[in-house]
Amino acid sequence: MRIKLTSHLVLFAVFALLCAGCPENKTTTVPTVNGLAVAEAQAAIQGAGLAVGTISYDSSETVAAGIVISQNPAGDAEVNEGTSVNLVVSTGPAQVAVPLVEGMVLAGAEADIEELGLVVGTITYEASDTVAAGSVISQSVSGGTQVDPGTIVNLVVSTGPEETGGKVIGWVRDAVGTPLPEVEVVLDQPTKAGISSTSTNVDGLYSLEDIPPQNGLVLRFSREGYTPNSQYVDIIEDVTTSANSVLLPLAEPVVMDAATGGTIEDLTTGAKLTIPPNAFATAKGAVTGDVTVQMTPLDISDPAQLTAFPGNFRAVEIGAKAGETVTLETFGLVDIRVTQDLGKATETEVELAPGVTAKIEIPLQSDVPKKMYEDLRLWWFNADTGIWEEESNENGGVDPSSSGSGTSFFAEISHFSWWNCDAPLSDKACVRGRVVDEQGAPIAGAQVEARGVSYDGSTYGTTDANGEFCLNVKGGFGCRDPRYAARRLERHCHTGRHGGPRRGFLRSNRHLHGPRRYRGRNDVVHPWRDARRQ
Repeated sequence: MRIKLTSHLVLFAVFALLCAGCPENKTTTVPTVNGLAVAEAQAAIQGAGLAVGTISYDSSETVAAGIVISQNPAGDAEVNEGTSVNLVVSTGPAQVAVPLVEGMVLAGAEADIEELGLVVGTITYEASDTVAAGSVISQSVSGGTQVDPGTIVNLVVSTGPEETGGKVIGWVRDAVGTPLPEVEVVLDQPTKAGISSTSTNVDGLYSLEDIPPQNGLVLRFSREGYTPNSQYVDIIEDVTTSANSVLLPLAEPVVMDAATGGTIEDLTTGAKLTIPPNAFATAKGAVTGDVTVQMTPLDISDPAQLTAFPGNFRAVEIGAKAGETVTLETFGLVDIRVTQDLGKATETEVELAPGVTAKIEIPLQSDVPKKMYEDLRLWWFNADTGIWEEESNENGGVDPSSSGSGTSFFAEISHFSWWNCDAPLSDKACVRGRVVDEQGAPIAGAQVEARGVSYDGSTYGTTDANGEFCLNVKGGFGCRDPRYAARRLERHCHTGRHGGPRRGFLRSNRHLHGPRRYRGRNDVVHPWRDARRQ
């Protein structure tokens, strides 16, 4: 027994001598890094005297990408210093496969995309000969591609087979036939290229292309120093439509003191405008100081000036149903505009203040029958719609005892624009015709005008795809055949209704190449013979 004890003591002594320089094992608390960004978690682990172990990644619907989902050992565990701490980091929600929606109708494609947590982005449209209208042609992210939720998928949707746009060309001149350059020509519908306006060149010519087919578009013409004009055009697929315009120079400006108002008179026609004191205003309030007034009458006895009548003589009566229009016979009109110089070569348009009216006097020609007096109404031209609108004129009308050389039409107006005294055509006849080329093929898009000679009014139309037209004219109206771009063919005819024949003419404007002829008929009397252009 004594020998064994000595042996144990010797072994212990030897162990003690061998471990005399060994350090003691230290422990530390594992920091909780769940919910921290990876970099923050690594810094916390290393700061606690531990090592960053394996970092693995997994998707999570609740933990954002780049944030620690779990750790091992867990937080608050007591471990020896230097122990490795393994981390699992979130990659965010699990990716999804983009659905294949090409060929699907748009509504179904949108539903499939949004059901997977994706976002429908920009939807554009283009023509397709193979994909039905309303169905998806292509998608910005291919079907089957793995993407993160919230990824945007843009779609291209078919409008069906491509529809060839139409074209509008024409010229703009003044009343004596001089070409007008730099006239702004604006269409009320954008073209396929997104361009809805252009300007005339040095020869007064313009062109608008790739216009989606549509009837009744308003084409506006304007240039500084001239009265504005506009007309209706019908756009036919793959057809060039002609639309010409005439603008009148504005009358000489008259300076008027806004505080006192005053009366201005056109010495040629006798038209008058009377404005009361303190009548002017802008959107900012009352106007003080001097304003510039321009009253430009249109002499309806001058055929050249009558071509500057805006709006194709189309009008809407008070109480008319939507889309219901009448054709006007005009007895006089004036364009009124008021501006104020703001300095630095700028000016602003001025209007009548709310509740304020001005008075206009439009002399009537001596040959106006007295039985027409009660039929004359007040109209103003709406440049936005391209149509004349009837205005109540309870305090106005024709005064046979007017001062001056003749009878005048009086009215009170509430704003500045074109104003006229006209009467709707009540007794109408439809002049039908067809425009064809030398081979007898129909010419679509030809502009046709029926202008009165024994009355002051015109009716405009455009030939349809079959080259046909129908123009409502006053009963007893005659016609004169088409006029093309450079030459004119003339022939007289008569409707012979209500009191015997009355004369007028029909003209058709069209930019064409080579010989053309016009074929038409007056359905009241008899078919016209073919007539070659002279």
